[in-house]
Amino acid sequence: MIATDTLIDDLTQLSDLDFSKRRLDPTSERCIEITLEATGVRKRLPAAVLHHYDQRISRGKRGAARMRNTTCGGCNLALPSGQLADLRHAGADLQLCCNCSIYLLPSLPPVVDPDAAPVVAKPAAKKVAVKKPRKAKAKDETVLAPQEESDADAEAEIEADAEVEVEAENEAAAETSPPAEKDAEGEKSSLEKE
Repeated sequence: MIATDTLIDDLTQLSDLDFSKRRLDPTSERCIEITLEATGVRKRLPAAVLHHYDQRISRGKRGAARMRNTTCGGCNLALPSGQLADLRHAGADLQLCCNCSIYLLPSLPPVVDPDAAPVVAKPAAKKVAVKKPRKAKAKDETVLAPQEESDADAEAEIEADAEVEVEAENEAAAETSPPAEKDAEGEKSSLEKE
């Protein structure tokens, strides 16, 4: 049995070769070199892995893709947390995406430049809601002076509040009227009619 790390490395190399071969003219020298190199890599892979890989390639899809964060590089869908935990283990088996059945290759480690200064993340600034001033409603077509505008605004707000209070009182009075009296009156009127 081939070690999983070697299997993943060979599958990664084969996938990269197939991807670079797609861009080239089939009769070019570089394409022939890549084909020969891919044939050498294919000999090292097990038949079952190669069969699944070739089926995907024959359908015009990629045979293997790298993970990006927690998503599959083939279908860009999130992987289940259980599968991600399996992939994080050092001796993990070769995994297939549960959504698109592509071979999952580990993501590349981030490239760290030793000369670069460490990046410190700054905390995000808190967003503060800003209230916009209300527009004044003028009763007349004439333009009022600033003091008169504020007086007119205050009077308009008082009138609006008074109207709201009156409506609330009317609704409360309608709700609190006893329904028994209405029924009693309704029964009396029906008896009187007979």
